[in-house]
Amino acid sequence: MSEIADGFKGRIKEARQYAELLRRLMYDSSNNLAIYKIIENRDHLKVGCSSLYIIIYNAIEYAFRQSLNLAHSEIQRGMVGYVELTDYWRQQYIRSEYLHSLREGCNFASVLDKIAQNIDGDTKYKFQYNLRTNSFNIGHRDIWTLIKAIDLPFEVDIPVFNADVEMIRARRNALSHGDDSFLSVGEFVSIDDVVGAIDRVEGYFGEFIKNFETYVSERRYLRR
Repeated sequence: MSEIADGFKGRIKEARQYAELLRRLMYDSSNNLAIYKIIENRDHLKVGCSSLYIIIYNAIEYAFRQSLNLAHSEIQRGMVGYVELTDYWRQQYIRSEYLHSLREGCNFASVLDKIAQNIDGDTKYKFQYNLRTNSFNIGHRDIWTLIKAIDLPFEVDIPVFNADVEMIRARRNALSHGDDSFLSVGEFVSIDDVVGAIDRVEGYFGEFIKNFETYVSERRYLRR
């Protein structure tokens, strides 16, 4: 298993372990009565249940972000020239090279000189910013944009996949940014709902990682 797949599996395992703990606290009558006294107010369990969406989102963003990092690293390691890349990776290079400068103000003549070098084929791929420091808010459109742009195989039930990813993203955002409280989200969520989402996310992004790594290993980012 690859490093990315291991990291993803580890995050899914964290979600499962926490979900199992919550399930046992909710339903297992063999639990120590002292525990039940602590959680006599079931609101604590609702808060715990809703917090699982942040853990699940963590796994999704990890899979997406680290897959992109893998591609950038392999392209740079191979000293691939700009003109050798497919359109999607050319676009990634151009945006990382120039977008920040253009937004912040720059010497336009120097930018034009660099663009000329790209056209001549002299420029080797060098991704200018680290994806670890770049903000993400992954939704199904971001994932499908990448998949379609690089022609990546990805067999899922599309409506279910889209609904799952958007639901997880929306709940994560609402909780992280303070739009909803953990209790208010937990009021409408069962532990079975969340476990089902964990199962499906594991399937979706396990396949995504595997197919993306195959894409990179076969160097399909190169023009044929």
